[in-house]
Amino acid sequence: MSDMNLSCDILEMNESDRFQIFFDKKNVFDSEIIVCMLVYNTGPEIKDAINSIRSQETSRSISILIIDGGISDDWKKYIDTFEDIVIVKVNEYTVSQSRNLSHQISNKVFPVAKWICRLDSDDVLHSTSSIEEISQRLDMEASEKNWAIAGNSLSENGIRIDRINLPEENILNPEIIISRIKRMTRGEADAELPSCNLWIRPGFRAIYPDIESAEDHWLVAHLLVNQPEEGLILHDNLFANYSLSGQNTEKNRSKGAFEESRERLFSSAKYWINGEYDGSEEICIGWGCEGVVWLSNGTVRKRFHSKLLNQRDVNWLSKIKSSSFPLANWSTENGVFIAKYEYEITEEAETASLPQLSNFIQSCIKDKVVSLNIKRTNFRIRNGELYHIDIGHWIRPYNARYLRDMCLQLYLTYVVGKSDEDVRDISKEMRNNPEKMAQITGFESFYHREILLHSYHRGAFVKPKRDVLPEKRHHEEITLMVRACSMDAHLIERQSYHILQQLCIYDSFKERILLIDYHPGPFLRQYADPDPQKLREVAKKLVENGIYDRVLVAPIDNEEKILDCYSRWFNLESSIPHNHEGAPLFQQLWAFDQIQTKYVLQMDSDVIIGRTRGDDNVLGKMTDSIRKPRVFGIGFNIPQNINSGFKEYSGKFVPEIRLGLFDLQRLRSQVPYPNSIKDGRLQKNWHRSVEEFQGQNEWSCLRGGDESSWYLHPMNSMKNDLLFYDRVIDLCEQGIIPREQEEKWDVIEDRSLWQYPYRSEDLIFTLFLRDFEKHWARAAIRSLVNQKDSRFGIVIFDDGSKQSKQTWLLDEIKGIESRVTLVRRRFGRIDSDFCEDLLNQICDAGNPLIFSIGEKEILFDERVSSIILQRVSENQEFLITPSYCSKFPLGGHSKVYLDDEISDFNVISSLRGSRLFGAYDDISSSALLYKERPCFEFLDIEEYLVFNGDFNIVQSQEEVLRPTTYIPNLRKIELDITYICNLTCSGCSRSSAQAPSSMHMSIEVVKNFLRDTETKGVRWESLHILGGEPTLHPNFVEIVNTLDDWFQKNSPETDLKVITNGVSKLTKSNLDKIPERWHYDNSYKIDFEKATSHFEPFNLAPIDLDEWKGQDFKKGCYITQDSGIGLTPYGYFHCAIAGGIERIMNFGHGLETMPEHPWEMLEMMEDYCKNCGHFLSDTFVERADRSGVLPPPDTVSQSWEIAYSKWKRDGDAGSKLRVFNS
Repeated sequence: MSDMNLSCDILEMNESDRFQIFFDKKNVFDSEIIVCMLVYNTGPEIKDAINSIRSQETSRSISILIIDGGISDDWKKYIDTFEDIVIVKVNEYTVSQSRNLSHQISNKVFPVAKWICRLDSDDVLHSTSSIEEISQRLDMEASEKNWAIAGNSLSENGIRIDRINLPEENILNPEIIISRIKRMTRGEADAELPSCNLWIRPGFRAIYPDIESAEDHWLVAHLLVNQPEEGLILHDNLFANYSLSGQNTEKNRSKGAFEESRERLFSSAKYWINGEYDGSEEICIGWGCEGVVWLSNGTVRKRFHSKLLNQRDVNWLSKIKSSSFPLANWSTENGVFIAKYEYEITEEAETASLPQLSNFIQSCIKDKVVSLNIKRTNFRIRNGELYHIDIGHWIRPYNARYLRDMCLQLYLTYVVGKSDEDVRDISKEMRNNPEKMAQITGFESFYHREILLHSYHRGAFVKPKRDVLPEKRHHEEITLMVRACSMDAHLIERQSYHILQQLCIYDSFKERILLIDYHPGPFLRQYADPDPQKLREVAKKLVENGIYDRVLVAPIDNEEKILDCYSRWFNLESSIPHNHEGAPLFQQLWAFDQIQTKYVLQMDSDVIIGRTRGDDNVLGKMTDSIRKPRVFGIGFNIPQNINSGFKEYSGKFVPEIRLGLFDLQRLRSQVPYPNSIKDGRLQKNWHRSVEEFQGQNEWSCLRGGDESSWYLHPMNSMKNDLLFYDRVIDLCEQGIIPREQEEKWDVIEDRSLWQYPYRSEDLIFTLFLRDFEKHWARAAIRSLVNQKDSRFGIVIFDDGSKQSKQTWLLDEIKGIESRVTLVRRRFGRIDSDFCEDLLNQICDAGNPLIFSIGEKEILFDERVSSIILQRVSENQEFLITPSYCSKFPLGGHSKVYLDDEISDFNVISSLRGSRLFGAYDDISSSALLYKERPCFEFLDIEEYLVFNGDFNIVQSQEEVLRPTTYIPNLRKIELDITYICNLTCSGCSRSSAQAPSSMHMSIEVVKNFLRDTETKGVRWESLHILGGEPTLHPNFVEIVNTLDDWFQKNSPETDLKVITNGVSKLTKSNLDKIPERWHYDNSYKIDFEKATSHFEPFNLAPIDLDEWKGQDFKKGCYITQDSGIGLTPYGYFHCAIAGGIERIMNFGHGLETMPEHPWEMLEMMEDYCKNCGHFLSDTFVERADRSGVLPPPDTVSQSWEIAYSKWKRDGDAGSKLRVFNS
């Protein structure tokens, strides 16, 4: 029967190997026993081999798998029927490769197979009952075994001889194995291992090494030595009749390979058994699917036989430099790849700790390399860390799905404890299936923590030092007053924030007043309809928010007061509050009379103020000048020429009522001022009367000042164009004004002149923010600044955030202004059209790639820009990349959760980048999911480029109470040096009020901490001293000075602070004795109730709340990340609060030595966090926003009631470190 009469399918074994598989009937694939046979231009002897299988007396179904590596099909004519035969044709396969392929194919195409054995085409089975007898024994004795070996009879020249080859009953004894192999090297025929009689269970990795001769002996010797517990020795069963005159055997004898292979096997087996190796000969230290690994003279040489490895793989492998993988030199010998690297002494890696796993994973992410062949034999422990000794095709360039698969295999292997075979099967079943992966208990959290550890701890979330802010200059003699009318109702709120921010950043005033004129109109230069009700609501809100101390409402309907006012200021009679032109007159004069201070800094509510060079003490200079003789007022400067410097206040100018400082006492002292009445109204406004008065004598109003502080006056005409009005205010706050505006009061309304800084880079990152969390915004900006390749621009869009946040944002980009274009709106919203229009205006680099980042997102690490710039080409219009999404750590979930398609590998992908003039215009925010790939040219990057921490990005059916995971920050530390305190604050997180203690940490503990810090090379970002009240420690000053001396010498950049309540003479005295750099804005808890109202309910244990009992307490809370780990009298903890819990609850988890990896603290977090009320808060909430969010701080739940009751009986838990009591 020819191939033409057989059915043929294409068999895909892997990404590169495809084979034709021939068969007669499909039921051939349903057999229990698979006999594998290699055929290479075989002759008529195959007929006897096949017939010996078909003549077996058994009810078991048997199929024959033939791997045909010959060029002739003549052998087929000796076979009567192919109904029980499967044929796979191969080209240029060695014997070992063909045998291994037969195992792989058996695993793939015979789904119900129980055992796989082999028979050479020139051999026959020993008897008609061979298979049944062996199968029966396997049924009874091998339920937990993966391989078995029987014996065989022998024939020579076609004649059976009177000798059999059986495995000894004690052949698993290493001495017996060594002895037998030694005899094989001497050519003793009866010593040959019965390797042709090997049976293996499907799925078991029994791999023949690619060795020219005796490859089956090598495999069996390996199984006997290294996997004896998985095998069954059938020492009284015979399987095959082996031909001593077989074709391969005679060929190898003639070439000398026969003896050489056995000699090397003997040397190698000695090494496997007892590590015996003198370095003088080459030994085999292992092999796998890809190649055989040899050791000689301190060099490891891996010879590859796998068809998977190609030149592209080798080119990439030759470039990797990772401490977790061998650094190999690559070459070729006789057409096969060779990798050589230095041999190192290592230990077995049967087990690995979480920190060891983590360090390996972090190394892989850092070095952009992963392994997709995770098994214990591929790992060793080197210098205490996991070291992946295998190298080859399955070491792949890092991408999101490969990383996920590798982590799954690692977790199954070393955390769950699955066997290598189970790991292979499970990971294959779950590949690219996040839902199934999530069903493995703990894996989702394991993976999420590793991503967090990489992305969170790369400097993006480093907070600025908590230095004591310089006190503002207080002007007790100055009142700040802002004037507004009913037309300003819709602008006054944001304008007030602008004015107060610009003027109060360095200075404070006796009082801040909003003067309101509820005049219903008509108005001089009216630009909007009056809205007095809106103005009342906004004014009330501004006072409630502390922007103004009080509101003055001008009594414009009180004729008596108007008459009295005009009489005093002008000696004229009129009861109309506005002058002849319709401008308000009485209102401001009446307000002057309500002010008690000597000076008033008064202004229109629409002034736009710029401060371009930090603190120039403009008010101090204005105050000094106004004290000059016969000076009424000082005008606030207007924009001056660049580098004009300071101009002395001088001249004789009209009083600057738009924005000026006035001496009210002097103004009142010179009344009345010249004016006149026309049609019952005063003709001049008050400042024009004063101007006329100044012309008659030596009194004056001055102008001048520094170029760094100035104001502009917007014409009412531009207030109807809020887009332009917004832009002018934003640019002025940033100190960006056109040269044409210099020396002009009124805003130049040429819109083409008011431009945001241009961006000329080919790559632009856009960041879109809206009432953002500072924590995330700072991280996003720093993730951009930290990029190694800085050849890109940044455009930040702020869509109407609070003024305080917009100001904070401006401060945050100080020092990087040249790289950032900041766009902030106050009076309108930012949408995609706005972004597109603005980017078209500011980008002048042709057609840049715009890469968008949204709320609660950061760049994945510092290499993102490098990756994009290296890979993108001019003709690619779009960039698609995976986004790590904290909501779905493992990737895409079912349509129950997401309406959009994910990627082919269930990795959440984003259309992150598009050309500015491309077809995609939604670039103002990050669309995390795309339904289909664009039809244009696109760049598909498979690595994570963005970390998304937004748990509200998609609403899911099952929301958890505490979604955010936090990692103990090993770069920050808090030292609780004492538990004594002079206050009794409700909800004290150290229990100093609830369970008072006089325990103090000894100075020796502090010195040991410094020694550990130096020995381990730790560079702390911050070190804060707390308590209790730390200043009450008997050795407080000595402790601070000891720490200060060391850190100033070894780590001067570390943020050093003492966190104190600031109460008591001793506290203040001790603070005066330590360096200023240790000072911090104290709590000053004098009003205890007010000072502790923001406290979280520390004594409300989540474990006492039914709905919280199922939470993952190993997630920790924001304190362990933001404040760092703690060193307390009880040792090191994930946070210092946990040490305080230990004092009361005595769990005993404190570490006596400094942790080197955050996972060392995971187990303790379970106990401490479930008893800590801070766990109830998912994210940090500003103190001002906490009121009413959580129960009161003095709440005490059952677990704490029990714990405090026990503490009253037993006292403090015993300390692990040196402490003393005062």
